Amino acid sequence: MIKILWVVLLWLGEKLLSFAFKRILYGAGLGLVAYGVSQGLFNMLLSYVQSNFALFSPLFYLISISGLDVFISMILSAISTRMMFDTGRFTLRKM
Repeated sequence: MIKILWVVLLWLGEKLLSFAFKRILYGAGLGLVAYGVSQGLFNMLLSYVQSNFALFSPLFYLISISGLDVFISMILSAISTRMMFDTGRFTLRKM
């Protein structure tokens, strides 16, 4: 009787853990894909700006004098933070 109960509990635990593990891996995969895409786009934009820095030099000088660089930095930080939270919310909602 105890042996049968032990076998049933092991089988039930295996099924529950495999289901939960699949869901966790699925959620983590969605988060990694979303992170990879957003990082790829950001790196592409950054490399474009770095390669054409000489063209934008006078514009960057004016932006620095006006303090617009701090404003742009805050806006981009807020956008990236929001993207990170939305990605986390999406992966948790799918689970």
